[in-house]
Amino acid sequence: MTTEAIYLALSLRNVGTGIGVVHGWVFYPERLSGDVDCPDPGHFQRLTRDIYVPAGDTGCWMSR
Repeated sequence: MTTEAIYLALSLRNVGTGIGVVHGWVFYPERLSGDVDCPDPGHFQRLTRDIYVPAGDTGCWMSR
């Protein structure tokens, strides 16, 4: 642990029939509930690796 980093964790589940790919994320400092407008794609932070979620499964694979 360090005072210079924030560690985030989340769970993913792909309920679709194809593979899901997570490319980036957006941080909201406040708690959100209810209907939320889609964020501008320019505000997303790219991941250093894409995360692949198998169809109908939990967990992930990471590309290099």
